[in-house]
Amino acid sequence: PTGQGINFSNAANSNSGASNSTLDDYEEGSFLPRLFVGGSELTVSNNVGRYTKIGNVVIARGSMTRNDTSTTTGNLSIRGMPFSIDDVAYLVTQAMGHIWMDNGTNSDRIGVAYMNSSGYLYGVVDNDIRTGRYLKTQNLNNARPVYFCVTYHTAQ
Repeated sequence: PTGQGINFSNAANSNSGASNSTLDDYEEGSFLPRLFVGGSELTVSNNVGRYTKIGNVVIARGSMTRNDTSTTTGNLSIRGMPFSIDDVAYLVTQAMGHIWMDNGTNSDRIGVAYMNSSGYLYGVVDNDIRTGRYLKTQNLNNARPVYFCVTYHTAQ
């Protein structure tokens, strides 16, 4: 029937214990990512985000340019993801991907993506190499871009 998705329950090698074997959602779209330090939003320009949602898996990518000369310190986070993250008890909320702070020659910063239960995207860095656990706002030069790509599960 139209609009009910593709049912894989009778497919060869299908897991008989699967709770759902129907692919019932595919969507592509755009969103506006926002840049924060702590609870304060930074001014950005050229912010763009695109996503693909297949079932409960979201693949989101985007970029924005810091356009804020304020002297801010703290953990950089990207907010405004297109769907909330699936927060499952006893399962560490996580995402797979990266954040790249493009500061120009020899001063870039890259972090592995971590998304908390509020849907805030952070870049985790090696604590032995950098000071602190996450990418810091003070390490992103003004008028320089931030790029990100992340895959995560949603309950929607």
